[in-house]
Formats: sequence, structure tokens, C-alpha cells
Amino acid sequence: MTKVSVRSHAAASAVAAAPAPLSVRDSRGRNLGLRELTVLDQMRLLRRLGGENSPFFSFCMRLARVASIDGDTVHLPQTDIAFEALAQRLGEEGITALVIHEMSGGADDEVEDTPAAAKAKAEAQDAQERQTVKN
Repeated sequence: MTKVSVRSHAAASAVAAAPAPLSVRDSRGRNLGLRELTVLDQMRLLRRLGGENSPFFSFCMRLARVASIDGDTVHLPQTDIAFEALAQRLGEEGITALVIHEMSGGADDEVEDTPAAAKAKAEAQDAQERQTVKN
């Protein structure tokens, strides 16, 4: 039988080493706080949203990472209507900020693109995702 050791000091140092929450600022100046989705969160979203529609799933995964908008808590969406309401609340500016953040590798930088440049980057990302789905 395999033995498992649990060390309380290792767990405490892992908690202390956890990265600070990320945030992104959109072109309207809103601060979007982001959460890291756990494996369980991702599994539940995959079951709820279905894996057959990858671009839709990817889009909803971006939305699910939003934890706050200007300090107002955003709960993890549980229904299609909740995802739609969050997308509408974020608008094109918020969605674009999320896409740019994702494309930059999740770096929390202060550089903001013009709305036209941000939209072009978002469209390029969507085109790349569609090409991946085709292959």
C-alpha cells in the first residue's frame, strides 16, 4: 500500500506563494478583476456548455474568469442567461480587454490599445480559434 505524507508547513507556504489576483482595465476605464478557474469549475462548465461547440466554450470560459467589475463581485455564471447577461454587461470593450489579456499570455500590463487595434487583435484571435476547430 502506498503511503501519503501531509506536511502542514508545505501547505502554508503554498498558500503564501499564491499569486495576487489579476485585473484588466478595458477601454472604458473599468477594472475587471479576474479569477483562476479550478479544474472542477472547468469540468462543470464543459458539461454545462458542451464540448461540441469549441468557440462558444472558449468564449464562455473567458467570461467565467471575470470575478468583479469595478469592485462589484461577479459570480461564476451558472446558466446560459447568466452568461448572456455578463457578456452584455461587459460589452465589446470588456470582451476585447479579456481577449487581449489572454493573447498576451495573461500578463497584467498597463498598456492599452486603441479600440480599433484591440478589435483587430480580438478578430485575429477568433479567426485563429476557428482555424484550430476546422483542423
